[in-house]
Amino acid sequence: MLVDTDDNLWIAQDDEGLSRIQHISDSKDRWVIELAEKNDLSAPQTRALLQDREGNIWVGTERGLDRFRETPFVHFRSTQLRYFPSLSAGDDGSVWINSHGSPLMQVRDGVTTPVGDHVNTGPLAKRRNGDICFIDLTSYQLQCYGKSGVTFTKLPSNLLHNTPPLTLVEDIDGALLLSFQGGGFWRLFDGKWSPMKDAGAPSSSPWAMLSDSQGRLWLGYGTDNIVERKDGIFRTLHVDEAPWSNTLTFYEAAGTIWVGGSNGLSFLDGDHFKPVHSLQPNLLQGTSGIVRDQDGNLWLNAGAGVLRISTDEVALLMQHPDHMVKVDVFDENDGLVGQPTQFKRSPSAIADMQGTLWFAMGGEVVSLDPSKLRQGRKLPGILIENVLIDGKPGMDAPGRPGAVLKTDAAHLHDLEISYIGINLSAPERVYYRYRLVGEDSNWQEAGMRRQAFYTRLNPGSYQFLVSASTGEGWSDLPVPLRIEVKPAIYQTWWFKVLCGVAFLTVVWLLYRARLRFETEQVHSRLSERLAERERVARELHDTLLQGFQGLMMRFHLATQSMPSSSAARSEMEAALDSADLLLIESRDRIRDLRYEAVDPVSLADSLTTLGEEYPTPHIWDFRVDVLGVQRDLNPISHQEIYAIAKEAVLNAFRHSGASTIRVDLVYEETRFCVRISDNGKGIRTESISDRGGTDHWGIPGMYERSGNLGADLKICRLQTGGTEVRLSVPAAIAYERAFKTSGKLAKA
Repeated sequence: MLVDTDDNLWIAQDDEGLSRIQHISDSKDRWVIELAEKNDLSAPQTRALLQDREGNIWVGTERGLDRFRETPFVHFRSTQLRYFPSLSAGDDGSVWINSHGSPLMQVRDGVTTPVGDHVNTGPLAKRRNGDICFIDLTSYQLQCYGKSGVTFTKLPSNLLHNTPPLTLVEDIDGALLLSFQGGGFWRLFDGKWSPMKDAGAPSSSPWAMLSDSQGRLWLGYGTDNIVERKDGIFRTLHVDEAPWSNTLTFYEAAGTIWVGGSNGLSFLDGDHFKPVHSLQPNLLQGTSGIVRDQDGNLWLNAGAGVLRISTDEVALLMQHPDHMVKVDVFDENDGLVGQPTQFKRSPSAIADMQGTLWFAMGGEVVSLDPSKLRQGRKLPGILIENVLIDGKPGMDAPGRPGAVLKTDAAHLHDLEISYIGINLSAPERVYYRYRLVGEDSNWQEAGMRRQAFYTRLNPGSYQFLVSASTGEGWSDLPVPLRIEVKPAIYQTWWFKVLCGVAFLTVVWLLYRARLRFETEQVHSRLSERLAERERVARELHDTLLQGFQGLMMRFHLATQSMPSSSAARSEMEAALDSADLLLIESRDRIRDLRYEAVDPVSLADSLTTLGEEYPTPHIWDFRVDVLGVQRDLNPISHQEIYAIAKEAVLNAFRHSGASTIRVDLVYEETRFCVRISDNGKGIRTESISDRGGTDHWGIPGMYERSGNLGADLKICRLQTGGTEVRLSVPAAIAYERAFKTSGKLAKA
């Protein structure tokens, strides 16, 4: 025997089955005794009884284990119901039920009162004044029951008998609108029937209708059309991005219009309908009844059973129309029998004035008090079942409080955490959400899936949280699962530092190699130029100078044959003297072209000698200064640098009109600089912009030499007056070093 928490005594009667005595503590002469039917038990031999924390009664029999629990639905048992009953709620708290072959039934405070004669099956509707109207094909009339009594109105005379009525609603002007299957769409106003032939109105019969609080009329059909009449204008709407057919019901709630049909549930979003998607696919199909309870939850009578969408889920859906809603399911496990209508006599769900919900099924009507669902409900207990790392167990006893998973990133590729929400009453209705603190910013909705998956977690500390719900609140994992991921060797700070150092070293070596390559390229180009200059010098010496020397000798012999007192002889001798000077100067120029002609003197001495030997009388102060530790220059670079500096100094001598001319030779580790400055009148701006122009070859030659040298040359006009020429040559090119050119090692 067992006394449960509701004061009922359960008795396992060995071979006599199971019995229950209700409320044994009540002082009464006779107790209510219930005997389990034969089909309620797996075997009549009962052995053990147990009540769990959720109130379920478990009975051990000879053949298995049976569970008994209180169901939330109350079945209507006052009379036998046939076919698909229709429902309507009165303003006085009553509920009206129509069943084929029985009188209309008014249920109030648990008492059922038959009303009128036996009727056929048809739709019920409540008018704004509280009257309950019904279409009866047996008497072929419209019946309306109100405070002032009952009225009967014959159906249109030209309507064929046995034409099944589909739906009934009161229009905004008080007229009644009726739809018949194959019999058209009719309007009753002031006792007169007329077909609905408004401009733009569909000619077919609607399956469902609704007159909403804004005065709009909604019509649903067996196709994908949903028609709205607003201010007398009809327009056709469709459900976006989803197949739709067989509109079965409308409902106004949460500031919008809901529509149910064979393909599920949709709601009005602006000027079009959006389909509602659930976490469980196809769960909303066959919705023929929609109703809202006093807490704002939305209830559906659908093919999968009675469904509940919580207030929070409805709010999320209004904010995010693509939100996947979590739906609570009540089905045969909760005492629900049958399925709702998929064609006639919708809506199949209503709410009475007390907040009780009523649902019509095939041959059944059940009621549900939503407030009782919150009483004594136990939240699921949560446990970590298993932790797998790359498909292998990652830890022992992961469900113990304070468990810590320790691993490292090198061995953690795929992490799978299995969990369970323990609910003995309805384990198939447990929904889950989880979050890995340190990885997830928000909760991850898992639906009914009991695994969480993560890939390649970064090193660090994490906490795994999981919650479970059966529709009323969430229960959390008592102690989060801690996960410690140590870094792999390639994720440690010192390894990253070494990689950084190695990277910088490689970059430096590449830079050095590139610099060496560029330097050798410059040296190669200079060597080629030097070789060309030597060739040109030889050609000039062997041809032009030798020929010029022969001509001078012939002219000299010719002069000797002239009389000494002849004026022509004197002019010839003077011309020969000038030719000798020109020949000497030409020979010097050719010698300067040759590499072997480079004097082994320093650049400073060469420039100083240039100033001292300048032939024109001058009044300027010329000085050459050496800054830094003097180093030997590359001979090839020396020639180019000297040529550039010489041109700059001669330009200062000839054109500046300066009283002071300075040459600074700056020896640095990374470069060699030559600065020539004066305090004269300064170079013209246009000469700087066009680099000397096309009529002068000095400045363009300086730029060409610096470009070939890989150096940087700048010529500018000083703000204090005068001109400054600055030549900067990279150290690798300027200073003496060994380099290869033309296949042989040359010392430059």
